Amino acid sequence: MSGIGYFNVSIDSLDEETFIELRKNGNFDFYKNNIKILAEEARRLDFRRLRVITVVVLQNLDQISYLIHKVHDLFPHVEHELRRPFGPYTYIAPKEMNWAERSFISDIEWKRLMDAVDAAGVPYSGSDKSDVHRTFFNERIM
Repeated sequence: MSGIGYFNVSIDSLDEETFIELRKNGNFDFYKNNIKILAEEARRLDFRRLRVITVVVLQNLDQISYLIHKVHDLFPHVEHELRRPFGPYTYIAPKEMNWAERSFISDIEWKRLMDAVDAAGVPYSGSDKSDVHRTFFNERIM
């Protein structure tokens, strides 16, 4: 074992337009190719310490269900964490305030998303339903 606790990867969108909006100066083709390589290597090595983190914002809110399923298809053993930014203790730099206001997920939108994911039967960790994050496990792990 390499001593790696978890290898964290951010996947906030698989849609090019959304990716470009979320990742200024990002290279979508490079990003998608790296996800493909990582998926191939994770399968080849039977790597079980991968954590995908998706930050849920208005720009990708309608893609989350697809992302959960796609991530679980790509990676046979994955922990997938959805995070809601801008919680009560989040510091937002003044220069980022405009973006935050355009991206904020309301309590109602977060609850609707979590209800939809629950209805789809996706397993998640913990007994509580956090208002800022939820971690899902690929059912092939369980």
